[in-house]
Amino acid sequence: MRGGIVGQGEGLYRVTGGGAKPQVAKVATTGAPTEIVATAITVPGAVLDLDQNHYFGFRFALSRRTGDVTLAVRHVRTGRTTTVEAFSSGTDVRLPWERYDEAGAHPNGDYTWRLTATPDNGIGPAAVLTGAFKVVRKSQPHDFNDNGTPSVAHGPVLPADRRLPPAQRWCAEDASRIGLERLRPDRGRREPGRFGGR
Repeated sequence: MRGGIVGQGEGLYRVTGGGAKPQVAKVATTGAPTEIVATAITVPGAVLDLDQNHYFGFRFALSRRTGDVTLAVRHVRTGRTTTVEAFSSGTDVRLPWERYDEAGAHPNGDYTWRLTATPDNGIGPAAVLTGAFKVVRKSQPHDFNDNGTPSVAHGPVLPADRRLPPAQRWCAEDASRIGLERLRPDRGRREPGRFGGR
């Protein structure tokens, strides 16, 4: 009879014996696995330059169709994770990872990725593939959060700017209230900045 067994693949099987435990033996194979496996992949190399690429197109060729495919890309240092779902339920799965998401530009640094393809019919385990890459860009002036864009002050300064030396920190509360004035760390009083003070 025609069928498939996880770990043995699709083909013709001979079933003998009776009762609760018949004997099953494969007599011919189609060469196709019963479970989902990736037969070809396109993923980032060790380094991904986002000055040269506005996005990267992950691509996976699967052994059979499934509509349940997700890709999770995680920034190691911050834990920020972007999840992308497949466009179609075919065997050629494409998942674009943009250099921006709802939270803004992705920061430079180390990333991990994880693909999960779950079978629609429930036969066999989910196929899971993992990998890693590093995002780089040219350094930008005043890019305090390392995401390839200048960090312009509009109101309160983000906590990421706290890693600057004390003499260069903006006081978020005062900057918001008096229009980008800065504190002089030596005297503890305000001094008009380049952007115009009182």
